Amino acid sequence: MSFLKLILFGLISLSFHSCSVILGPRPFGKTPVLKNNYPKFSELDSLIGVHNPTYDVFFYDLEINIDPATQSIDGIVNIHFRNLSERNQIKFDLDSRLTIDYVKLNDNEITYSRKFNSFFLDTLLAENINYVATIKYQGTPKVSDD
Repeated sequence: MSFLKLILFGLISLSFHSCSVILGPRPFGKTPVLKNNYPKFSELDSLIGVHNPTYDVFFYDLEINIDPATQSIDGIVNIHFRNLSERNQIKFDLDSRLTIDYVKLNDNEITYSRKFNSFFLDTLLAENINYVATIKYQGTPKVSDD
């Protein structure tokens, strides 16, 4: 019975510790005030890191040129993927500070649209077909805070 009490005490202690880690240290007896202080979500937030299970990337081929003097980059990325269901648009992420020179799909230049840190290939993609999206880009990315 004492072993069960020890396990129960450990689990309770762990749960209290995890709450303090998530919520941060709070003075005893004080309730955090959140009235009208909730985060505002935008369309930009909804596009960040959206998992899209309708295609499967199996290889990235990157060619990046870095110019330390101007803190700029340019490059080409070939994204090899298999489309898992028919669709007429596919989303990729690219920082909005980087300009797209062109986008190709299986060596054919195609149209795309851009929104915030995402861009969309606007073309019909057949199901269970392998594709290569080639994106040439350039610009000055955000400098790390570290």
